[in-house]
Amino acid sequence: MHHPPVPTAKTRGGSARSERAPGSERAAWAGAATSATAPELSLVLPLFDEEARVAGSLAELRAALARSGRRWEVLAVDDGSRDGTAARLAAEAAGDARLRVLTLARNRGKGAAVRAGVLAARGAYVVFLDADLSTDLEALPRLLERLEAGADVVYGSRRVAGAQVLAHQPRGRELAGRVFSWLARRAADPDVRDFTCGFKGFRADAARALFEPLSTERWAFDAEVARRARRLGLAREELAVRWTQRGASKVRVPSAAARSLVDLARIALSR
Repeated sequence: MHHPPVPTAKTRGGSARSERAPGSERAAWAGAATSATAPELSLVLPLFDEEARVAGSLAELRAALARSGRRWEVLAVDDGSRDGTAARLAAEAAGDARLRVLTLARNRGKGAAVRAGVLAARGAYVVFLDADLSTDLEALPRLLERLEAGADVVYGSRRVAGAQVLAHQPRGRELAGRVFSWLARRAADPDVRDFTCGFKGFRADAARALFEPLSTERWAFDAEVARRARRLGLAREELAVRWTQRGASKVRVPSAAARSLVDLARIALSR
């Protein structure tokens, strides 16, 4: 499969310790791996007020990664949590050098948190996923197979053949997600059917090219990433996933929807 060249994206400062997202404070980190052998896989886990579930999610991730047989790292990005998330992460990282913790000093949004993690990642493949692990981790090996076979970007999808939704989101949020995806297909990429599934993977060079210039810090960031991937001519695929709503969402649908519409309009008009 032919791949167009991916533009080289230079990170500011060259490491997680000195990285800054646009217009923000420094992202501090702890628990960096000391091995000279780079991981094959970097998993980015954005977190906001996840004290109650972060330990369980990390345990599930570690088990799935152990089964994969790959060298890995998890970049847990605390997006300015107000609860005990930071303390839980510090305790987890103290016992596992493969867990790297990045902390944003204030809540800036999922897009900003994912960007910080992606730009600090060292793996050949970079995957981000939601903290509640709503996407079944059985999809991870299949996603990596797609990247190894030649895809630059793989979007997890609940709206392609073979996908399963075992427990739905509340009706209002699910409708909002469908409306957002419908609009985003027109603003960003008509070939993507599910923009809001929080499970996406990238080759490392593609990830940097897509996230280095990212300016959308909140929920609509997926659309900006997809628009840039299409404009760069990257090889993009969708992957059927098994998805389950887990617990209550922290998203305030009216305000998130309004902000996302403004961001989508800006993305559509960008060059």
